[in-house]
Amino acid sequence: MLRKLIRYQKQRFPIFILLLSLIPAALSSYAVSNNNFNLSLAIGILLISILYLLHIRLIDERRDFLHDSRYHKDRPIQRGIISNKELKIIDFVAILLVILLTVLINIHAFPFLITLLIYSYFAEKEFFLKKLRQYFLIYNSLNIVQMFLLQILIYNVISAHIQLNQLISFHFIFTCLGTIIFEFLRKTNATGTDGLGKDTYSYHLGLENSITIYFVMLILIFFTFIALVFSTQVSLNAIFLIPIALFIISILSAFYFLAIRNSKAQLLTQLSFICMYSVFNYYIFILLTL
Repeated sequence: MLRKLIRYQKQRFPIFILLLSLIPAALSSYAVSNNNFNLSLAIGILLISILYLLHIRLIDERRDFLHDSRYHKDRPIQRGIISNKELKIIDFVAILLVILLTVLINIHAFPFLITLLIYSYFAEKEFFLKKLRQYFLIYNSLNIVQMFLLQILIYNVISAHIQLNQLISFHFIFTCLGTIIFEFLRKTNATGTDGLGKDTYSYHLGLENSITIYFVMLILIFFTFIALVFSTQVSLNAIFLIPIALFIISILSAFYFLAIRNSKAQLLTQLSFICMYSVFNYYIFILLTL
């Protein structure tokens, strides 16, 4: 089963790519929630994040099985690499570990985890609305709420007495925007690769409109990052040159994607955003811990 899981994750849950964004996001979340950095605790919240994201991916597989069998026959379950039954076992273990880690690190966060698990159950059942999938934007918006709830859980795991302040508020908006952009880019495909599944933003909105929306979100997350930096109330001796440069590169890569419209340009756009978002998170972590 482990060999099957490794093959599965390469296509559907690429750990390396996820860690590029999860590690800096976990560090910045730690920094805004607790001034006393603890490596063991940071690793713990990283594991909770990875395992819960795996849970979200696996309930997606169960929920979308019929859709994927019809429109995405190249995916691991459809190709027989791994079965839904085996993924259910893996999902059970993942959730068990998330519960165990949450209780061991900070039992006060357990009610937030229960709320998250209940929401994920409703998400798996498509909120008991049979025709919800037909409304693509609403359907995806309701599912992405799980990521926002996960971020709230992480804050509460890090600190038993988390206080809502300007720093936490800006950081939450910043991470939510980052999550939305990740999801948006993941489902903005190159021309000719949307298929018949009608399950991408570029299919419903067109590539030009999708890139325009991405531009707007890039600007929003950049200025949220600036507001977050200033809300740290740290004396700014650091230079904004690198964050600004990465922001410009992300914009240019999106223009390139719009011009070339192939899978390589799509990948470049995704990677440029991941690099920018990761550096922004590291920047916050460094400002608050050094």
